[in-house]
Amino acid sequence: TRLKAGTATKLFLNRLTTGAMIQIGKVFENRMVDLYLTCDKLRERAIRTTRHFTGLGRDEAIFLLKNCEGSVKAAILSHRLQLDYPQTVKLLDSKGGNLGQILREYSKE
Repeated sequence: TRLKAGTATKLFLNRLTTGAMIQIGKVFENRMVDLYLTCDKLRERAIRTTRHFTGLGRDEAIFLLKNCEGSVKAAILSHRLQLDYPQTVKLLDSKGGNLGQILREYSKE
């Protein structure tokens, strides 16, 4: 029974933190887009995520990420809206960093 209680607690906390990450804009379409590229694993994940949302090849995605100082959110937004990095950062800051909200607003226009 202690094992069941621990499992239930873990599931609850996972659900709670996942919901919080979605609400604060760190997740876009079931993928974490607010990453810190501190190790090879996260750099590779950032490249895959950027490729997934932009349709770019590996080398192009790497180039885009470098131009966006490693920010996956900025890379996706920059590519989709054809903005340069400073414009992208300004737009992200104005909307609290919520990539999904920005893309939904711009898709209506």
